[in-house]
Amino acid sequence: MRFFLKVTDLAFLLILILVAALVSLIGFAFAPAIIPFHFNGYLRPDGFINKWAGFSILPVVMWLIWLLSRKGVSYKASLCILFLFIIHVLLVLYALFSK
Repeated sequence: MRFFLKVTDLAFLLILILVAALVSLIGFAFAPAIIPFHFNGYLRPDGFINKWAGFSILPVVMWLIWLLSRKGVSYKASLCILFLFIIHVLLVLYALFSK
């Protein structure tokens, strides 16, 4: 039960956003110039994007959701930020360790 209370905490969400930005900065140093950003049904990349945009889109969207829901953080906004964090980390890892 405590996990659900922690997810809606503003400080926890801000820490998640900062960790996502840190993951982007670290991944940016080692990633190729073009990274996969969209995947087909077989989990093979079929859409590519510049690494500047690819590593900054999701942390910016997370930050915007956090800013819009600061006054009354809803459970849905918290789960959205958490989901985007997980997706962002997986995309950075895939960009770093794919061929």
